[in-house]
Amino acid sequence: MPCDGWTLFRRAAAGALALTMLASALAADDAASSTAPALDAPSVAAFGRDATRLTLPRAGRYALRVESARGTALRLVDRLTGAQPWQGAPGATDGRVDLLLDAGVYRVETEGPAPPSTRADQPVDEAARVRVDAFVERHRAPLPTLPPARATTATLGDLEQRSWIVEQPIDGPFAVVAGGRHLAALRLWRDDGWLRPEAPRGIEHAPVVGQPQWQLHL
Repeated sequence: MPCDGWTLFRRAAAGALALTMLASALAADDAASSTAPALDAPSVAAFGRDATRLTLPRAGRYALRVESARGTALRLVDRLTGAQPWQGAPGATDGRVDLLLDAGVYRVETEGPAPPSTRADQPVDEAARVRVDAFVERHRAPLPTLPPARATTATLGDLEQRSWIVEQPIDGPFAVVAGGRHLAALRLWRDDGWLRPEAPRGIEHAPVVGQPQWQLHL
């Protein structure tokens, strides 16, 4: 029977989506790795428009975010597919976007609020900081096999993912249901590392009053 893999992603408690690595090439300690993502200039202008270049040596799920004192929006621009929607609001909230990205070079654009009125001899010296983090796989290789027709429980923190192997009969139907308060995504991969086209269907429900959970059906 062919073996497919599926991966859970978590989103931050604040509501930003959290994104994934390929099931066959999972994230390790990027801080000590030569395959860590790199920004040409992590610091960008806190006021008005600015941009920096992002280089990703390998495919994976990444969280892109900007940190500022006043609120800075952020978006990713791909040289082939163009710009993603803006996330965050200038002067109000900082932007964050979690995306599944291929290896390559991207442009990260930011937009802060309009600069405050100051005297010419009192320039505003303020910057925002762009961060990029790869999601970290919490299962060690070899990946565990997901048992059929049985519930499996695991924890996920922000910027984390968990992957399992699914043994599927050839052309046979199967279903996966995953749930959690901050669950962000559920993706299915072929055993050769290619992403399958199935997209999960999301449903919000509240098994405990006041504690809504997000269910993903695949």
